Amino acid sequence: AAGYSPDDIRTRVVKSFLDILILIELKKQLQLSGYDITTFLNEQFGKIISPGTVYATLKSMKNNELLDGNIQDKKTVYSLSSKGQEAVSIMMIDFHEQMAFFWDSLRHCQQIL
Repeated sequence: AAGYSPDDIRTRVVKSFLDILILIELKKQLQLSGYDITTFLNEQFGKIISPGTVYATLKSMKNNELLDGNIQDKKTVYSLSSKGQEAVSIMMIDFHEQMAFFWDSLRHCQQIL
């Protein structure tokens, strides 16, 4: 069915969780440029995210004060703001609980099928 192939689902998941993926990667790497983030995402998930999508998400996250951006060598390098750090901490607990529920639901569906 259209929209339900493994590639379609992977694209939907990555786009839906793009801000969360960026927050987590910045928690691990501390500082990344938009190019670095786009490269990381494309290496991890295939070339499914355009640079425009990544930069628009970064701009939104910066406007929402989740990220700080500093110009270094003619490019903006992003890092977590204090609000972003707090969001990651809270999100990791809640996200784990939500994903556990999601996987339990999927396992239940598999048992029915």
